Amino acid sequence: MRATSEATVPIQASGGDFELLFRENYSAVVRHAQRVTGNLAEAEELASEAFVKLMRERQQIRDRVGWLKKCVLFMALDRLRANERRDNRERRAAPPNHPGNPESDAILQQRQRQVRQVLSSLSTQDAVLLLARADGASYQEAAELAGIRVTSTGAKLARAERRFKERYEEMYGDI
Repeated sequence: MRATSEATVPIQASGGDFELLFRENYSAVVRHAQRVTGNLAEAEELASEAFVKLMRERQQIRDRVGWLKKCVLFMALDRLRANERRDNRERRAAPPNHPGNPESDAILQQRQRQVRQVLSSLSTQDAVLLLARADGASYQEAAELAGIRVTSTGAKLARAERRFKERYEEMYGDI
């Protein structure tokens, strides 16, 4: 940075100031993000997004480099959390790994059809609660999805599980 008051000049006022800031600090911001993500391409993307956010920032920022590093750190942590949530959803949605035995595949598909049929025969609230539970939703999230109070979620979920089991046994025998 220059010795002048460049640190507090609004970025929008001078494109040259922003270019200089970018050239001098992009690599450091990328390294900062890469320490969190462990992925260079993702770190470069996050660093670019941080610079764009800084360019759009309307208030004066005294320590632009510090602001960039803090911004990219929060963005990288958010990305890690989002990736982890996506990976968990994909793992839960993926069929279990097994050696591709046609008989076991057919049994699995039949069981899945049966579960879907039982779910469709239950009340919407019961089905929503059971599906939310299967997706790993918290009681708060399940309550919001089902349109019920959080305080009654546990009891309603237990009743939904009991009704599912009873209905499944009525329709298909033992679980």
